[in-house]
Amino acid sequence: NRTAGVSTCEHCFRFLGPLEMQVSGLLRARNAPLDVLPDKLPVVSGLPTLPMPVACQGGCELRYCSAQCAAYDWTQQHRLLCQGAKARAAALWELGLMPRSEADFMAFMWHWAQLFDPGAWPGDEPTTRTR
Repeated sequence: NRTAGVSTCEHCFRFLGPLEMQVSGLLRARNAPLDVLPDKLPVVSGLPTLPMPVACQGGCELRYCSAQCAAYDWTQQHRLLCQGAKARAAALWELGLMPRSEADFMAFMWHWAQLFDPGAWPGDEPTTRTR
C-alpha cells in the first residue's frame, strides 16, 4: 500500500485520513504534479470520514486507524518486530550521547521488556528509563 501511495491501518487495512492525504499520496507515487490537488476537497454528505492515523507506540513509522488496532497489533506481533527502539538508540549514538554498545544494549533491553515486562519503560520510551 505504501508503494502505491495509499495510507492504511497496519492491522485492519482501513484507509486513513484525511482524504486529501490519500489523494496526494497517490499523486506522489505516480510522480504526478501536486498542484492539481486543491487544498481542501469538497465535502460530500453521507461520505464517511477517514480516521486520523495513530502512531506506533514503539516509535517506528507504522500507523493505525485506532488505539485499539495499534494495541492489538502490538500485543500480537509488532512489539517483537518494531524498529523504533533501535532507531532511537541509533540516533543517540549518532549524536554522540551514548556509546554504540550502550545504544545497542538499550534497544535490546527495550525489546526484552516489551516481551517479558510490558510497561516497564515509563511511557514506553527507552530513553526515559533511569539506571
